[in-house]
Amino acid sequence: MAEKQIKRVAIAMEIEEPFPHHADVFAGVQRYAREHPNWRCRIDQHPTYAMRERGSGEASYDGVIARAWPALGARLKKLGVPMVNVKYQSHAEGMSGVYQDPVALGQIAADHLIKRGFKRIGYMYDPEERMPAKMCGVFRERVLEEEREFIEAPFEGGDVTDLSYYIKIEKTLKRFIDSLTPPVAICFHRPFNARLAIQLCQSKGLHVPQDVSILSYQDLKPVVEISPQISSIDGNYDKVGYEAAAMLDRMMSGQRNGEVIYVPSRGIHARESTDYYAVEDSLVADALRYISENLSKKLRAEDIAYELAVSVSTLQKRFAKAIGRGMGEEILRLRLSTVKVMLAEPEHTVARIADETGFASAAVLIHAFKRELGMTPGEYRKRVTAE
Repeated sequence: MAEKQIKRVAIAMEIEEPFPHHADVFAGVQRYAREHPNWRCRIDQHPTYAMRERGSGEASYDGVIARAWPALGARLKKLGVPMVNVKYQSHAEGMSGVYQDPVALGQIAADHLIKRGFKRIGYMYDPEERMPAKMCGVFRERVLEEEREFIEAPFEGGDVTDLSYYIKIEKTLKRFIDSLTPPVAICFHRPFNARLAIQLCQSKGLHVPQDVSILSYQDLKPVVEISPQISSIDGNYDKVGYEAAAMLDRMMSGQRNGEVIYVPSRGIHARESTDYYAVEDSLVADALRYISENLSKKLRAEDIAYELAVSVSTLQKRFAKAIGRGMGEEILRLRLSTVKVMLAEPEHTVARIADETGFASAAVLIHAFKRELGMTPGEYRKRVTAE
């Protein structure tokens, strides 16, 4: 391949920081690079230093993908090097960028909690950050549209490794939780705050998700996967990186600056912290708690009623009145919801999933899954993997 065809790209994205979304954006860029053999990528947090101080040798770049700060954009513009920003917080007028869609994120977060029947729904975020501030506005609008009570909870951002900040945010969360009237659902912009909130709820004797349902904006796996696992938004960061690379390629071929693309979320990773339908009826709430904790077992109305010391007819009537469907339908919904989460992890076989979600066999699971979702578990897994 002729040298003039090579496209040298700097990636300035704090890859070494322990944020999985940085790595996912990077993975999307690399996926595009593998599809285009003339791309030569290099991680360089200070690409303008390489070009200005070291001359125009091997460290010179034809384009840059960055979680940019304003000075970097200005210097690259002066040098005539195209840049695509992937950090919404630092977007500026005229800057090319690819970002998560804050409108879609706010809507999908609100809808997830609304569909679970909560009458009181809140959002905790740092108002100094542009993405969560924009999301909060959309989130609030959706909650009020559905005639639910909206609870806005701003907090001061900071570094949780700093003990003084940790103490401050813990006190903030304690006051916030004390002010809540269960059942209530809260979306937290930071996974750490969501996890700390769960621990504080448990120390007060509040059940998650029955009393306080919790959704995290980010899917920070070391945090969200500790039991009870925290539901989170799938940010589709890989696609952000891929689209940023494609945009930069167009710019390196002569397209003008200033294009902005917003990438929608893939959906919600529904886990234990929201996998519950909010109800005011304490008997039905206890029934749902029992069902959620025993999904792997054979669940019959008679057994559930016996555990709760009520008649089957009383439980069935109150169940249908509270959530608008029978216990059998709700048990199947919860089981299939868990199946979908497990199918997203390739190490789980269909037989193992069937065993852990209370289906008599893999064949029974496949039949129920296809009847309810219109596709087999294998087809669903392929679709999720492809996305």
